[in-house]
Amino acid sequence: MNDENLDVSTLTHKNQSIIDFYRAIGVEGINQMTEVDNRLGWEIPTLEHCFNNAGPLLDIGCGQGRIALQLSQLGYVVHGIDIVPEFVEAANGIAKRNNLNCQFFCEDFFALANWKEVYAGAYA
Repeated sequence: MNDENLDVSTLTHKNQSIIDFYRAIGVEGINQMTEVDNRLGWEIPTLEHCFNNAGPLLDIGCGQGRIALQLSQLGYVVHGIDIVPEFVEAANGIAKRNNLNCQFFCEDFFALANWKEVYAGAYA
């Protein structure tokens, strides 16, 4: 399939397939992650170099918030979006337990056109 054949119904179907996939294989892993994962290598220094304490930032496809949570620990205000509700719930739980200034939303990337928030930067 090429990009010319993509339409909203195709993308909606693909997103549902992604959600179903992660629900089928990812729930156990989601439930095991309860704290901030500080095992990242190059991602955090690279993003810090790019954003230089700017904010707020948007994490597109945030998953369980692995990168957003670490940036928040460093003082960044971060919002994350993902289409998998279980990921968003897990990330918000970790943020709350650790008193971090980040929020996660179950949103499709295409819904961002309706958001009123302005971001200093975004990453995926």
